[in-house]
Amino acid sequence: MTCLDLFCGCGGLSKGFELAGFKIVGGVDFNAPAVQTFQKNFPKAKGVCCDLLKMEPEQIASEFGMKGVDVIIGGPPCQGFSTANRYAEEKRDPRNKLFFQFVKFVDLYAPKAIVIENVRGILTMNKGYAAKRIREIFRERGYSVANSILNAADFGVPQKRLRNFFVMLRDGEA
Repeated sequence: MTCLDLFCGCGGLSKGFELAGFKIVGGVDFNAPAVQTFQKNFPKAKGVCCDLLKMEPEQIASEFGMKGVDVIIGGPPCQGFSTANRYAEEKRDPRNKLFFQFVKFVDLYAPKAIVIENVRGILTMNKGYAAKRIREIFRERGYSVANSILNAADFGVPQKRLRNFFVMLRDGEA
């Protein structure tokens, strides 16, 4: 199965998917050195350096083709959902809008599955507004939505790192 990583950074999430048997076809991030590292880590994939807020469906199709991808993954910036956030409400933090850039890719490719990784605060900040919106948006598009908080230490990472994972499966794909 093919996998496209949004907010890919150097490819940590992609690496996990690759180890699980997925073919990484591409990654998108606005940080040029991170994309260069991603490209070195995944030489057969296409690393694209751009701002997802400005990437239109036509550019997505141009960069990655219209063939489609099976799974879209990503870890959008999480500072807006962190307990250290300086904004009073997550709705006012402009970084949180990056979450919804997944929708452009989902609408274009209709992947079988979507995985979004973020801090656990996304479930509770501002009464869980972002988590509720994520569930609504993807359910409207025909996906079942589940989430779980996982500790990286339980998976061989030498640190306690609690992260929330949203897993969306297109109806009929379970």
